[in-house]
Amino acid sequence: GSAQSDADLPSRIRRACLDETGGAVCVRVRLAALRARLGDTPRRTVDATLREMQNSGDLVLMTLDNTAEIETLDEAAAVDVVGEKRHIAYLLR
Repeated sequence: GSAQSDADLPSRIRRACLDETGGAVCVRVRLAALRARLGDTPRRTVDATLREMQNSGDLVLMTLDNTAEIETLDEAAAVDVVGEKRHIAYLLR
């Protein structure tokens, strides 16, 4: 059921990040790419889980500083954290 997959979402997010970075931590992952890997999961659920993972120190959500790098997909995939758009996840461990 969906409750089961929700409970497992942090490990799915972690696995998706590692797949995206070739197994490395402390490498940025675009949220657009992350969402593509979690396609079936409701956006709200992903956003809430990303915020929880940031609060527990598993990852950091960051803004792409170089505005030239920000594409339409990045804007669409951004997570709002205290009114600030975060475009990338950075797995800490």
